[in-house]
Amino acid sequence: MKYAALLLPVLLAAQGCATTAPAVREDAQAQRFTWTRGIELPAFRDQNGICHTFSRDNETAMHTLGQQVRACFDGTLPVVPTRASVTGEVKVAWQKVPAERIDDLFAAQAAQSALHAAGRRKAASVFSVHGFYVYRGDTCHVVVSDHVEHVRTLGHEFKHCVDGEFHDERGLWKHRAG
Repeated sequence: MKYAALLLPVLLAAQGCATTAPAVREDAQAQRFTWTRGIELPAFRDQNGICHTFSRDNETAMHTLGQQVRACFDGTLPVVPTRASVTGEVKVAWQKVPAERIDDLFAAQAAQSALHAAGRRKAASVFSVHGFYVYRGDTCHVVVSDHVEHVRTLGHEFKHCVDGEFHDERGLWKHRAG
């Protein structure tokens, strides 16, 4: 019986039943990005290591944007030397976590910080988060599963890194004027 008390924490951890969710990792590899909106072109990495992404700026284009962001992190973008000056550069780190851990990580992060999204969205059994973003210093950390089903979410969270909060008070997409 005395060994049961020692083994219980080990068994729970092995089953993924830890009592607290880990925080957003600071050690995730960061990449530098720029996003050109309004045109669909293949993404590339320039000679300085900056990933150039291209897509429209609407809800349906988030899948394309997510694919380009993923390719940058996977190291599959072609290197294209360019002389164009870079504007609107953002540093992004992608924390790839299992989809079933996103809700726990979001709840833990919401408890630790004053995220706009966390203040608006309350954790509930009927609500599921597919990903989220957190700024730490000069780096935007996106927490999204590395699964093909969540590529759109990766694009969506990347847009947050560039634009900040773009949802209205009901959580709906606010369209930019112009």
